[in-house]
Amino acid sequence: MWRKEWQSHPNGALGLNSLTILSEQPNETATSVARLFGGSAMDTVDGCIRINADRQTACVESPDRGKAIERLIGKRPHGAAVLGTTCVSPDAAIQSAEKEGIQVLKTVNGRCLAFAPELGDLVVEFIA
Repeated sequence: MWRKEWQSHPNGALGLNSLTILSEQPNETATSVARLFGGSAMDTVDGCIRINADRQTACVESPDRGKAIERLIGKRPHGAAVLGTTCVSPDAAIQSAEKEGIQVLKTVNGRCLAFAPELGDLVVEFIA
């Protein structure tokens, strides 16, 4: 059921475009994710195992690559997941998150990550 009022979010999110999972066993996890999402094309780019499934991409990395996430959530990000969210404006999304008391971290490479402890180790990345 499509309802116009369900197609927008106060933080300006338009939709999900990626999923990153941090795993101690990235090869095994990537294989499982590929089966789950029906992704058949897998490649490795800059230490990330990418699974291409339709219009979205899932990425599996080892936890030692998650330094920005570790700084944000205050612990080694074992099992953490990052949802890549396309939004109207990362700045507006950040303001909305901070207004709700959600921690936000802007990294040196321009990524904007938000973390709410009540969501476990889930991190949201805002992408314009």
